[in-house]
Amino acid sequence: MYSAKEAAKITGLSTATLRYYEKETLLPPISRDSKKYRQYTDEDIE
Repeated sequence: MYSAKEAAKITGLSTATLRYYEKETLLPPISRDSKKYRQYTDEDIE
């Protein structure tokens, strides 16, 4: 599992762009941890 910051670094996108893509349903719903932080999987990043 990757944090939003880690996922942004891996993909070369900003965290804001990742949130926007999720909001516009260009990404599947992203799971969240107990503190409601997004947790990206390898599959999400692909």
